[in-house]
Amino acid sequence: MNLFTHSKGHTANKAFLLRLLSGQRLPGALLFCGPEAVGKFTLAKEFGRIINCPEQQGYCGTCEICRLALDTHIIDQGDKIIQIGQIREIQQHVLTGPFTAGFYICIINEAHKMNEEAMNAFLKLLEEPPNHVLIILVTHKPNGLLPTILSRTLRVAFGELSSRDTREVLRNTAGFDQPTAERYLSLCPHSMACLPIFKSKQLSLLYQDGQFPFFQRFWENPRDIPFLTKLMDISQGQSLSPFLRLFLLFFSHRMHQGENSREAALCVQILVDYISVYDTINVNAMVFLQSLLLRLKEVKYANTG
Repeated sequence: MNLFTHSKGHTANKAFLLRLLSGQRLPGALLFCGPEAVGKFTLAKEFGRIINCPEQQGYCGTCEICRLALDTHIIDQGDKIIQIGQIREIQQHVLTGPFTAGFYICIINEAHKMNEEAMNAFLKLLEEPPNHVLIILVTHKPNGLLPTILSRTLRVAFGELSSRDTREVLRNTAGFDQPTAERYLSLCPHSMACLPIFKSKQLSLLYQDGQFPFFQRFWENPRDIPFLTKLMDISQGQSLSPFLRLFLLFFSHRMHQGENSREAALCVQILVDYISVYDTINVNAMVFLQSLLLRLKEVKYANTG
């Protein structure tokens, strides 16, 4: 029986979680880690609902426990830092225990965004977690967490979505029509990381009908300071992941089309290296972007002085 009806893909992980659920005792903390925007947070929320729903047929959504969700605490800050006060609130819930369900479920999305104080407070929570508590940390940057936190959590590693699963999410959840879904898949077939590009009017300026007008303008004149400022303003407050993916795709197209292919290949390698860093550790987005643009400018003018 498939109890996970709201999340796509990750069949092996779902089977593993159900085996945990059927065992004698759940671990105190799980770490859902893997690529950005592949459904880790969605699956964490659904697993929490399945644990506490008395129907034992998945998440019914109609019983009192499911409707009120009094024993589920979710921290989802977006791009904001997770502060110690939010961790102390969790600690208070842990002390009082669940109100109506068997477990107090706490899910922290983008867990790597806890500041140092919050991580240290959270670590104390992990030292002796009560039997009635399950904490799920969700992150695509596990190395941004303290090693002592990593050692006290059971890791559940996620892979990318299949293009079929991505298409299904686009059509059924994001509400894309078929042509828009196919354009998305040509850009980002294995995750929802590029969804902001299609949802944001500003970011959509970066990619239009298979063209890259902003990136093309940057490459024509990387010393155009006012334009660079505008480029960084567009990315302000956004995850850099879709921005970096577009930049990589722009140079990949240039390389395959033979437009200064050696130059484009160097830029592709720089983008791959920077994406690897961005996907691994916490960085200041604007400083990171400025560093990237400087490296690309160096390639552009390496032979022209």
